[in-house]
Amino acid sequence: MNVRQSILGEIATPSGRTISAIDVGGLVRRLLLFDRVVIKSFVLKELPVLIQAFGRTGFAALMEVGLLQFTFPTTAVIVEVALNGVRRLPLDHFSFGTGQVIEIDKKARSGLQFLQGIPGLKSQERAGLEERIWKSILWQPSAYSTDLLSQADQDVRSNTPALRAALAQRIPIELGRPGPILAKEIALEVEEPSTRVFHLKNSLSASFGFSPEKTHELLKQAVTAATNLNTRLADMQAFSAITGFAANEAPLLFGKLAGLMAPLNPKIGEAQFQRVIELAGIPDFNGQRVNVELLMKARDSAECREFREWLVTLTT
Repeated sequence: MNVRQSILGEIATPSGRTISAIDVGGLVRRLLLFDRVVIKSFVLKELPVLIQAFGRTGFAALMEVGLLQFTFPTTAVIVEVALNGVRRLPLDHFSFGTGQVIEIDKKARSGLQFLQGIPGLKSQERAGLEERIWKSILWQPSAYSTDLLSQADQDVRSNTPALRAALAQRIPIELGRPGPILAKEIALEVEEPSTRVFHLKNSLSASFGFSPEKTHELLKQAVTAATNLNTRLADMQAFSAITGFAANEAPLLFGKLAGLMAPLNPKIGEAQFQRVIELAGIPDFNGQRVNVELLMKARDSAECREFREWLVTLTT
């Protein structure tokens, strides 16, 4: 499968430990545009709304043909390792670690408990639906955490241009004044005084008058932005799917990949499709029951395939 025909991303808006909204309309558009949709899930808390929207049979059908799958964000890079809340390195020094969501399988299983409350769903039917959902889950590869940590080390060790790009975005905000700062104008060198400890030597205090503490905080934000980008790219590799990028991430992305990923951004195609829907006066799908049989018939039609091919020519 062409990686560009698989998309990975959230459909829910988080609110603390719960979710406040689920974009069913956005999911339907992705189901029409892509061969496979991987939902980055909040431990399956989206399921009640999705089953209500697509119906039990329709929802199961989407997973049965491999059109809809789920995964969970379980690994994060820690950019400032501390002991009992206290930094163990001097300012402008960083050493990375990773944090893991523990017992993610148990948390995911708990997300299936709501199926017990669906009226008219017999025990055998519920068990079958639970099994179908569980089989649709994609788990992070065993080497995911190690590879992500290694990439974070390598990016900082090589002084990736993404660090300067992130600083160029943050400095004008901190200064409270408009006007761009060119990344190439920011002096930044990286030393590794001991294994996997990186000193980001800079001139931010001298050039912009930042305090040592504010300089360290800006560097931390830049490093975090670079590691977050690494996580997005690691997800794409792990699940063979493309993910969307916000406009303000473009400088970081270009700094890391020299523009190689730009033609693959699915956000552009989705925006084009949304514009077509608006011009045609087609109502959105949120709050409405989705007929999966008609949805799959539409996406498999010759007209839809031709439309998707035509849409690619507008976004590459």
